Amino acid sequence: MLKKLTAVFLCASVLFTTASVAVAGTGGLSGGDSLDKGCLDLSSKWYQTAENTASLTVSSQAVNTVRPEIFGDNLSWRGNGYDMWNSVTNAPDTKLLEMLKASGVTQLRYPGGIEGDYFHWNESVGDVGGRTAQIDPFSADWPTSAGADGEKYVAIFGPDEFQELVEAAGIRATIQLNAGNGTPQEAADWVRHCLDNGLDVASFAVGNEVHFAEERVAGVTVTKTPEEYIAFYNDVYDALGDLADGVNLGCISIPDSHSLARGDDWDSKILSALGEKIDFVDIHVGYAPYGFSESTTSDSLVECFMASSQWIASLIQEEKASMQANLGANYDNVDLQITEYGPISPGQEEANSVAGAIFLASFFNTVLQEPKITAANHLPLINHFEAPNLLGAWPQRNAYWDNAQTYVFRMYSAQAGRQVLDAELTGCGTFSSSKVGLIPEVTGVPLAESTVYFDPDSQEGSIFLINKSLDENMEFSIQLPFENARLTGAQELWNINPMAENNFYNQSAVTLNDCGSQAQGTSVSGGEFRAVTKPVSLVRIDFTTKAKEP
Repeated sequence: MLKKLTAVFLCASVLFTTASVAVAGTGGLSGGDSLDKGCLDLSSKWYQTAENTASLTVSSQAVNTVRPEIFGDNLSWRGNGYDMWNSVTNAPDTKLLEMLKASGVTQLRYPGGIEGDYFHWNESVGDVGGRTAQIDPFSADWPTSAGADGEKYVAIFGPDEFQELVEAAGIRATIQLNAGNGTPQEAADWVRHCLDNGLDVASFAVGNEVHFAEERVAGVTVTKTPEEYIAFYNDVYDALGDLADGVNLGCISIPDSHSLARGDDWDSKILSALGEKIDFVDIHVGYAPYGFSESTTSDSLVECFMASSQWIASLIQEEKASMQANLGANYDNVDLQITEYGPISPGQEEANSVAGAIFLASFFNTVLQEPKITAANHLPLINHFEAPNLLGAWPQRNAYWDNAQTYVFRMYSAQAGRQVLDAELTGCGTFSSSKVGLIPEVTGVPLAESTVYFDPDSQEGSIFLINKSLDENMEFSIQLPFENARLTGAQELWNINPMAENNFYNQSAVTLNDCGSQAQGTSVSGGEFRAVTKPVSLVRIDFTTKAKEP
């Protein structure tokens, strides 16, 4: 179906100007001219509406409160912080700093995932001329394009510059300590350095993915056995001394059923051995699809994006069960963090797509309902070669734009501090996705998804609706627990081609449609109304329980 829709889209671009297609989601393609005042009709006339209605019943009881730390991101030391740092002015890039402030990001993780387990912080501070070259495990790619991984060069964007950036942005830091080719004393010294310099650090994680099997740089070993990691963590803890109890220090792990787990009982060994010395467990389970073959169809890829959060939810529950079994009485004192999440693919095109962004929305719907998860970090902030960039930019060309991911991240980060209301969605039917990349076949996935957020103090809330069907509009029957609720606004993320993306060459192929006037014109009776949404779409509906001013 997607291949057919793509063809229709190409034909449509012959018939319409680019501008008219960009706003078609709220114009000619929309069923928004409905005479039913109790229905927010954002359907497309190009699709039929599913026979089954998704019934959403919302309770006034909260299942969680949205933590701001969920909306973190990742930034590397490589390539001047992927151009966040201007080496000419020796300051953050002015435009990118402005975009970071507006993005909704609350904390940044540094020095950058895999490369962090090769990075020696103490060789990358002070005068740039006196710094030591660091191993770049991705140097075959941008920004060095050296032809092989492992080239060394000086980190212009070191810990000092990182601190200047986060302080200028008014956000917190998350520090990944080098558990690869670093030493426990080096890790402990970085913690002290951060504290001595007044850096506001949300958490310190010991390592990144040293529990995986891959070694990226020939002749450099960073992976560890469970026993080696346990010894390393214990030595870091001991080197911290009294500081260990005053910082948020965590270990890395992975559910045993994950396809990247090595089968060495890492999870149970780490948790049972480290026990009361860990404040959180960091698991990287927030990616999809991790790659795909040339034979993967567009339909299969979109269905994978739509279904992957259900697989992620099962991994989260598996990890919680392992923590309960191995931490015992200390279970309640140990949090979960997911310091890398987001769509990831062999190229940016798929990851940056509308379908990839809706996967991100579904991921948020999953983790924001889970009190055990206290922090998470999207990957990446900018200019990664395989993942969705939160900030679209090519500073050398003075080009800056929003991606589909940007829209979703802003919509959800605006919910920070609000209650997550208990809600039940029934009647929408299900689908199954085939195996794509590292994501297994997922069955029984609801075709619709929804979460509701509310702030009792401001009396304002938001309803998020996801239609995961590839070829049908979806009708939602919504019952809020507030009889005096009225709609105040709505936004829609949709494109007739779910694989559409924004990039340097087309910076507005995907837009966020403002449906506020339609929402305000929708009647809500006793907290009840209906909404109809397009296939593969995300809709945010804002409401208030405050009396309307005369």
